[in-house]
Amino acid sequence: MDLLHNSFYGLNDNEMKVWKEIRFNGKANAIPGRAIAKKTKLTYKRVQEIVSHLVVEHGKFIGSCTKGFFVPQTQEELRDSTRVLRHRGVMNFVRAARLEKVSPYKLFKQSMIEFEKEVAA
Repeated sequence: MDLLHNSFYGLNDNEMKVWKEIRFNGKANAIPGRAIAKKTKLTYKRVQEIVSHLVVEHGKFIGSCTKGFFVPQTQEELRDSTRVLRHRGVMNFVRAARLEKVSPYKLFKQSMIEFEKEVAA
């Protein structure tokens, strides 16, 4: 992990509040989102949005498990976190494909085309 990973550089006030609660905790000390919400005086939904933003836009390593949010401290914790996300993503594609009556693979290809257009804009 680089030195900026645990820093507050570039974070707004609410992002700092949420990151402060998560940043040094491994999976064994995962913090429930509702506990973060209560401590930061943010809604649970807002905490979830901020966690997602911290990962996607700020490159923070934040995993989640049934106990809450955490920063993976080992390769195993990191693998477990990404496995859960990959599985959730695949299952969402399967559900969407069933609704659209196409194969998940076809839907994925179409989604990638749409994503590339968004990124290029």
